[in-house]
Amino acid sequence: MISYEVGSPGKGKAFFDAVGTVDGRIKGVYTGGSRGFADNWYLTDESDRSQTRYTATVDLDGVTDLEQHRTDLLANQ
Repeated sequence: MISYEVGSPGKGKAFFDAVGTVDGRIKGVYTGGSRGFADNWYLTDESDRSQTRYTATVDLDGVTDLEQHRTDLLANQ
């Protein structure tokens, strides 16, 4: 999983998990829990009946603190 942070003057920062690229831009799923924050950032609502999901697509120069996370799925066995 690749996670990144996007900052904007006056709006604070938001955290996303990357899900791919679109036209040379990075697309991510918002990992915060504030619907108001998602509305203020004009995030795309891709929710369905089972889950709430907001996404954003940003230029790579707007991404800060890009880091890769790995989860050992066998660690608890």
